[in-house]
Amino acid sequence: MIAPSITPMRADEVPVLEEWAAQEGWNPGLADLAIAYAVDPAAFIALRRGDELIGGGTIFSHSSQFGFMGLFIIRADLRGQGLGTELWHQRLTLLRRRLAPGASIGMDGVFAMVPFYEKGGFTLAHRDLRFEGIAHGVADPQARPYPEISFGEIAAFDRRFFPAPRPAFLLRWLEQPGV
Repeated sequence: MIAPSITPMRADEVPVLEEWAAQEGWNPGLADLAIAYAVDPAAFIALRRGDELIGGGTIFSHSSQFGFMGLFIIRADLRGQGLGTELWHQRLTLLRRRLAPGASIGMDGVFAMVPFYEKGGFTLAHRDLRFEGIAHGVADPQARPYPEISFGEIAAFDRRFFPAPRPAFLLRWLEQPGV
């Protein structure tokens, strides 16, 4: 059997990971992965056996002081073989190389995997719950649509809640088609 290897992910492989995630019931935004790939293609890591994609994930470096481990998935029929553990640790090593020593790393993870993440040195900070649906009711009278509000105001607001500037991502996210 061919040993797995970690390589950069090709643009045409990003939708494959997105489909695997959808099969798990995860619901990234319709254009989130394509936008993220356009901003930082080096953040997308592939796990392969030969030329075959068997897993992948993301490792964003938003600045030298803050990184983020996002999507992380192994093809469903190959789970339970230690491939996910290998990929997770390799992603962390590669991300640390993209950051300054001692930089903070955030993660969006699956709640059931918290004990696994803790073994890798992470501590649960918050449990987030995601909801989906169509909002009904009265709009917030202070809310204004983009581009009625300036990009500078949006970027400043984002910095209140995100530890590093990310203007390229924000601009693409705000201007994505269909929004």
